[in-house]
Amino acid sequence: MEISQKLIDKIINDENVLNLELVNENKKNIGFLKPVTKGSLNPEIINAITEWRKKNTTKFLTQFNATFERTKNWIENVILKTPGQMLFLIYSDAELIGHVGFKNLTEEDIMLDNMMLGKRSKYPRMSTIAEKRLIDWIFSTIKIKKIYGLILTDNVTSIMMHKNLGFKGWDKYPLIKYGMADDIKWELGRKNELSGYDKYCYKISIDYNDYN
Repeated sequence: MEISQKLIDKIINDENVLNLELVNENKKNIGFLKPVTKGSLNPEIINAITEWRKKNTTKFLTQFNATFERTKNWIENVILKTPGQMLFLIYSDAELIGHVGFKNLTEEDIMLDNMMLGKRSKYPRMSTIAEKRLIDWIFSTIKIKKIYGLILTDNVTSIMMHKNLGFKGWDKYPLIKYGMADDIKWELGRKNELSGYDKYCYKISIDYNDYN
């Protein structure tokens, strides 16, 4: 993990430049993933992420009133400062259309997080291609054994995408609500128990040996 964290730090601090090409099934270059770094963050990126969050807040386990300042603070003080965490911007050709990332890096595993396609790409299956490219990079570069994630049980599109990518497990957890009004956080309860809010989440994972 120490070596992996040193690599992440170098990327975030702009010492290592990273762009991950996105290629479709016809081997055509259709865009790229670019990590958010201390040097690359700008108002255009912050505004885009803020607007996407406003429009898609119910798809996240943490729900709040997104603002420019709140997004800026989250990126600067969470994404760019938390060990084992990165956020990648998704570009279709040269247009910014979304983001995907990871967090909670350990010696054994890592959690995929913050998948959001804020704009429609002219290329089909852009979310799948982007997430698969990130998974490829994680397994080949960070070299952990397992990648896992959480998906709301009513997010049919995301469920189908992750099944196609080969994720397994699909353990169902009830969600417990904390907070109120414009500041809500949903946390996992005990597996297979009932949710008092009729809201559930799948925990899924994919192993390195099964993926390759």
